[in-house]
Amino acid sequence: MRVTIDPLFTRLTLRIAERAGIDATGALADAGIGAAALRGPSPRVAPAQASQFLSSLEAAYPLIGLLIGFRQRITHWGPLGVAMMSAPTVEAAAAVGLRFQELAGADTELTSVRSPESLRIEVRQPSHRQPLGTFVVTELLASAVGALRIITERNPDVSVRLPFSMREHSERLRSAFGPGFELVDGPAEIVIPRSTLRLTLPGADEHCHHQMLELLNTELAACPAATGWVNELVKWIDDRLSASPTIIAAASAFHISERTLRRRLAEYGTSYHRLLDDARRHRVAELGTAGVFTFDQISERCGYSDARSLRRALARWSHGSLSREH
Repeated sequence: MRVTIDPLFTRLTLRIAERAGIDATGALADAGIGAAALRGPSPRVAPAQASQFLSSLEAAYPLIGLLIGFRQRITHWGPLGVAMMSAPTVEAAAAVGLRFQELAGADTELTSVRSPESLRIEVRQPSHRQPLGTFVVTELLASAVGALRIITERNPDVSVRLPFSMREHSERLRSAFGPGFELVDGPAEIVIPRSTLRLTLPGADEHCHHQMLELLNTELAACPAATGWVNELVKWIDDRLSASPTIIAAASAFHISERTLRRRLAEYGTSYHRLLDDARRHRVAELGTAGVFTFDQISERCGYSDARSLRRALARWSHGSLSREH
């Protein structure tokens, strides 16, 4: 899986590492990053350089992602951190983090499954056998657990699960995450029990929370990463249109659950059915304009089960002219 690291996060990582007495000059050199490039208000670092920097840092200092994650402060998360801290409960704070995950700076995918007993948040990231993948998952989980400790002002009851491929670090990981840590035959995830989800946050502030959500919605609408995946989904549908791609197949291709895909599309004011319908409508118009395809051929190339289904769609789109021509 591709990971895109935000330059601001790269600078934060360097600062935390330096304050901990870690020499990061070798990792900077590996990535071709001059120290001055990270000192100004707008870091001049390409995504590939940022990824190489973190990969080299993890290779030199295994599990440094734990240090970076646990030493972050909620204010490092900007409006997202304030929105979580001012939420009424842990469950509400987690919902904010999931909803606005595209603003967090790393192109990882968080999916959630809610049950009466708990909220399970699964982390999709690169292979744990690669330094960058190890850094991404350990930093993310450490920052999530650290944030929970900060906003609840206690050591909350949570479980952290990591794949067996990280078993060589099991003792350090157990020491960092506590008794709730375990190795599993599956993806990395954090499980928050119902008792923790219901905790009222000391910093709960309805007015502040509402203001931060408005600000985050504005940022999300302007964030290329937030809409980029929708464009990728549209292209994925278009490339497979003749096979009538299902939402189940799309969710699998994008490594998320069907439920999560529906929710995320709804947040952007659309749906999978609408994207598929739009793709078909545009393809029908293109093929009809070409004037070399029969009605049955157009129906097949657009993924319809038969010509009658296409006729119904044409009637719905009020494109009667194409229907009459064929």
